[in-house]
Amino acid sequence: MARAGEPLPPRAIRFDPRRCAEGPAEALAAPGRAEPRLLDRGRDEGGQVSGAEPARGEWEPGLERRALPRAVIRELDRRAIEEWGIPSFALMESAGRACAERVLSLLRRSPRRGLVHVLVGPGNNGGDGLVIARTLLQALGSGVRVSYLGADPTAVRVSDDFRLNWKLWTGLGPPITQVHPTSPAPGTWLSTLADDALVVDALFGHGLSRPLGEPWKSAIDALNAARVPVLAVDVPSGLDADTGEVLGAAVRATQTVTFIAPKLGFFRGAGPEHIGRLHVAEIGVPQAWIEAEIARARA
Repeated sequence: MARAGEPLPPRAIRFDPRRCAEGPAEALAAPGRAEPRLLDRGRDEGGQVSGAEPARGEWEPGLERRALPRAVIRELDRRAIEEWGIPSFALMESAGRACAERVLSLLRRSPRRGLVHVLVGPGNNGGDGLVIARTLLQALGSGVRVSYLGADPTAVRVSDDFRLNWKLWTGLGPPITQVHPTSPAPGTWLSTLADDALVVDALFGHGLSRPLGEPWKSAIDALNAARVPVLAVDVPSGLDADTGEVLGAAVRATQTVTFIAPKLGFFRGAGPEHIGRLHVAEIGVPQAWIEAEIARARA
């Protein structure tokens, strides 16, 4: 039991769909703003959370022909912000809420009990993870845990969007477990991963192009060994988004929610062994722009 003045630890949950029957997107909708939505029609009957080894990648027929390189994804992001006028924070919010929607759907069918554990890295993928954690906590009321792997975000340069989402979580949720690069390999919290209901991988996104060091490599190795259901945010951490190469270690996800368009690396190299069931989320980038880039890539 926590002593007076100490924060209460996160409480394990039994998922009750009545507590979020409308889903996080509806509960947190902002007036006049397009909501994130999953573009594919994944066969939900096959997406239950069981903890089994993730299957080889599954996706809608033809989705591989819509894949784009990360440079094009980055440019579409930039144009959405600078030309379309969408605040970068709004894109992050939409991305996070689309992932949270998928997590809630998985939990609804899950026989597992335990915490939803969000692993957060130091970049914008980590910012997406903080949005996911906040959205889930608001929908469920409890049972969400955040672990941050990286240099202290209060002492190093991080994006304004990440910093704001960090502040929002610290004002709302239980304390964040922090593991710094200069620390020994991640400690006892790694041994508890197998007890989680589901882990959200928000360590690194499509921008990663170098081999992973510590503490990320140890965390990914432990996550893969835990045989816990994993939802990867945008790209399974450690997978090169263009080539499908494993950059030292890569998360083996049971589900991946990617943004804007599939990444080339999902269908190359080791990609199909790491993405699990693939979903594409619309986050506010004009669809006409995306279709134009897909047509250009296939020309």
